[in-house]
Amino acid sequence: MKRIARITLIVALLIGGMVRPVWCQENVDKYVQELNKKTAKAFKTGDSQQGAIIAEHAYRYALEYLGPEHPDTLTSINNLATFYTLQGHYSNAEPLLKQALRLREKVLGRKHPATLTSINNLATLYKSQGRYNEAELLYKQVLQLSEKILGMEHPDTIVYMTGLPVLYQLQGRYSEAEPLCKQTLQLSEKVLGKEHPYTILSISNLGQLYQSQSRYSEAEPLLKQALRLREKVLGRKHPDTLISINNLAVFYQLQGHHSEAEPFLKQALQGGEELLGKEHPDTIKYVNNLAALYESQGRYNEVEPLLKEATQLSEKVLGKEHPDTLTYLNNLAALYGSQGRYNESEPLRKKALQLSEKVLGRIHPHTLLYRENYIWLLVNTDRPHLALRLLQEQEKLLLSRSFQEIYTSSSEKVRRLYLQSISRLQHITLSLAQQQSKEEYQRYAAEIILRWKQLYAEESSIQHRLLNLSNDSEAEKLRTERTAAQAKVSQALRQQNIAELIEKANQDETALLALARHLKTSLEVKDVTLDKVLSALPQDSGLIEYRLFYPIDFKTGKAEKRHLGALLLLANAKAKQRFLFHDLGTLAEIAKNREKTAGIYNRLLGPFDEQIKGLKQLYIAPDGHLNLLPFVPMRLPDGRFLAERQQINQLQTGRDLIENSKDFPRGKGLVAIGGAKYVRDSMPAGKTEPAQTLVAYQQRAVRELAEGIQYLKESRKEAEEIFKKHGSNPEDLLLIGDDASEYSLKHLKQPPRILHLSTHGFYLGDDKKEDGLTEQLRDEAPLLLSGLALAGANNWLQGRVVDSHGDDGLLYSLEVLGLNLHGTELVSLSACDTGKGVVDYSEGVYGLVRAFRTAGAKNVLMTLTPVGDKSSRDFMETFYDNWLSSKKNISPAEALHETRLQFIHDKKPVQDWAPFVLVGK
Repeated sequence: MKRIARITLIVALLIGGMVRPVWCQENVDKYVQELNKKTAKAFKTGDSQQGAIIAEHAYRYALEYLGPEHPDTLTSINNLATFYTLQGHYSNAEPLLKQALRLREKVLGRKHPATLTSINNLATLYKSQGRYNEAELLYKQVLQLSEKILGMEHPDTIVYMTGLPVLYQLQGRYSEAEPLCKQTLQLSEKVLGKEHPYTILSISNLGQLYQSQSRYSEAEPLLKQALRLREKVLGRKHPDTLISINNLAVFYQLQGHHSEAEPFLKQALQGGEELLGKEHPDTIKYVNNLAALYESQGRYNEVEPLLKEATQLSEKVLGKEHPDTLTYLNNLAALYGSQGRYNESEPLRKKALQLSEKVLGRIHPHTLLYRENYIWLLVNTDRPHLALRLLQEQEKLLLSRSFQEIYTSSSEKVRRLYLQSISRLQHITLSLAQQQSKEEYQRYAAEIILRWKQLYAEESSIQHRLLNLSNDSEAEKLRTERTAAQAKVSQALRQQNIAELIEKANQDETALLALARHLKTSLEVKDVTLDKVLSALPQDSGLIEYRLFYPIDFKTGKAEKRHLGALLLLANAKAKQRFLFHDLGTLAEIAKNREKTAGIYNRLLGPFDEQIKGLKQLYIAPDGHLNLLPFVPMRLPDGRFLAERQQINQLQTGRDLIENSKDFPRGKGLVAIGGAKYVRDSMPAGKTEPAQTLVAYQQRAVRELAEGIQYLKESRKEAEEIFKKHGSNPEDLLLIGDDASEYSLKHLKQPPRILHLSTHGFYLGDDKKEDGLTEQLRDEAPLLLSGLALAGANNWLQGRVVDSHGDDGLLYSLEVLGLNLHGTELVSLSACDTGKGVVDYSEGVYGLVRAFRTAGAKNVLMTLTPVGDKSSRDFMETFYDNWLSSKKNISPAEALHETRLQFIHDKKPVQDWAPFVLVGK
């Protein structure tokens, strides 16, 4: 405070001594310019209070001696308005900014750099006031003009670029904000330098964006870097440094690290009160954030006065409809709700929701959150019917927003995180169904599960199908771009710059999605209903759809430990209850029964035993790690295997039962691949030398595949025998030895009816000693952790030699997406562990099954656990005999059921038949 007081005194003396000197025009100009330089210096140091004093004097002096339209006067007006904006005095700033813009356009012209500065500053004011639509128009206008007049790499253009991505973030338009944030940071580092304040601002903005998207591992280093640089460049008491201190504190708070967050929040608040004053918008925000921390710690007596203070000050300074005010209002309502003070909470909840819909829009993340909070209040005040109505309204809005996010987000990872972030709707709905047994609540819980489970997996498949159905030139271009993008990612495993190539592949995929969007207007699941799925169930059948969820305590708004829910649907229209949702308990409780005889059956299917025991066939759609659990060998209470009682069919979701009117024509022929020659003799002499981490990653494939990929002699016999018996058509193809290669598979002339792959499968995510690359791939490219070994694989793994086509013999699941299997009735993966993959809450297992289904295969036959070479051959040959030699025209699922029964009847070991699971329609 001494430093500020001293500067104030000096400036006051200077001003007092030069109020009305009799100077020539040149001296007046110099004096005003000198004052404007001092305001610029105050701006850099963050001293908005002193800067405003100097700017005001410069403005009045210039106005009197130079006139209202002199360029220096206009600069003074702009400077004063800028400081008013920084101080949060928006009502004082607005008329000055408008005046400066109007006069600069008149005197200097629309395209003058100073005019562009005025446009940008007015846009920033509108953004600060929560007038986002008006701000967006001006930001786009100034960027367009600046790029044209000054150029993309001009410092002013880079400064103007910082505003629009922040605006998009405030609007919840994260997918539009990210590329702009990255572009601005890249240009700022190049042109302004890594320690320039605007470069640091771009680092901070990108970190905050990642935090908003729950991308915490990416956000943390950026937020820490921004704080470290601001402390170094600007000092600890600069307003921007306080912002970084607050941002890092909020990050810690979101991670549940309250003890780390508290000192940062207190430091930010103290600094804000000293430097900015208690009524500054930033200081008010720090008060709110400290209150939120205290509430999460249960320090309720300290919370209420802070939230009341934040709300009252925000209404006074920013206005009752400002987005920040609505946030504080919502937080105060939440506090009252958690204390059971519903009469005080409800009017605040309603107000926050109504104003947010008006100001931010119905699908803004804040509006969606306020609506969920109001739903909790309705449940707690015994109005579940109103809560249900709001849930249904919320879902429609989320489906609309999700279409935008899925088709515009920057990567697969971001899309997964987004779907996780909006999963509260599902948790609330299923929790309500636990409380309310009436049909309307059970029905809606069923529809929520059927629509939202693995939503993106289905959408990916639809995108793939639409692009392959179309014959126009644009679609052809899209198909080519998709294949090229996926090839680049798989090839990245042989390069040192894998992170850059994954980023580039994500950009290609995003561009592809943007082009594909014109083929659709909404998500495919939008029209899925419970009645459609019930109607699709065959006679004498049922469906059990499992769903992991977090039960909500509506009193506190907090989630319990994760539970497993099960939805039963029955085809029998005369059944007393055709659909029923049941909570099976926590995963830990279920796991306790895993080793007991009939224990796991009793836990997972026992609650529905009366309803399902007489069914001819049962469809099961697992969730989470249940996808890795074989159901058919479960023991019934009478000692039989589940497979002996009825036909068990596995689905990804119940939606698979619904017939698709856009299915491709049926594929033609049988393609049998086996006996791959993992060490090929005819390989080129050249080698590829990857980075050391990639060598370690690739060598893990060797460890996973029994210390090297061993030749499978039965694999060749299996493929040859199946081809001999069932390959009688001209389209049939046998690929063995050197021909069992990536190139042969990727260049099939047309989708086959049957694709049989007898080879080693691999999954590289089980190793307990994960390296950094594996962790990165699990997070950013999970389909690169699983795949199939084909001809030449050992040449790469042991000598890092690729073939003449540039292939390494390892067909990763990601590369499978480049195949066209639309019309393929069955893909058989006669290999070990082909059902494994990265398990994601929203999207199930990222592995070979998902990849082949996305590429168009109707059914995928895979194994969940290792199977011996000879046993696998025996099972597969029997399966094909039962299916293709049958005179009854049975389906692959029926043939699999018959094969299981034969093996059980012949007393074959469980491990010879139980691992084989068919996933499909």
